[in-house]
Amino acid sequence: MVIDTVYWIVATILIFRLLYQSNHGQIRLFVFIGLVIGVILYYFILSRLVVWTIELFIRAVKWLYKLCVRIVEIFIIAPLVGLYRVSVVIWGILCAIAIFLGKIVLQLLYPFWRLFVWMTRPIVRYIKTPVFVKRTVGWVRNRFRRKDT
Repeated sequence: MVIDTVYWIVATILIFRLLYQSNHGQIRLFVFIGLVIGVILYYFILSRLVVWTIELFIRAVKWLYKLCVRIVEIFIIAPLVGLYRVSVVIWGILCAIAIFLGKIVLQLLYPFWRLFVWMTRPIVRYIKTPVFVKRTVGWVRNRFRRKDT
């Protein structure tokens, strides 16, 4: 019923536009008689066929839309999601390796650091540390100090 109403609204607009173009909008009795006969013939002969055809067309458009959405999901979205997941796994592995190697390097360099600190201890006494460095170091120590509970 809704499709019939839409059809008749569109048909009315087209008919009056055609009448306006062909005879400058003059409407006579034979135009109304022709329209009434056309409406009666449509309802008794063509209504079911037109409604069935329009519904078939709407179903075809819906199917085509779903097909396009599915194709986009399969060929664009799914590979991007897979690529993202693989990149996250690879990034995690690389970060774990970097952390592992960093810890090894720090453990290997620790004796040299202790030696460097021991060797520079006499010189450090004579170097005056700027005030802002002392404040920053104090803030960092207070910020990350273990709190005894």
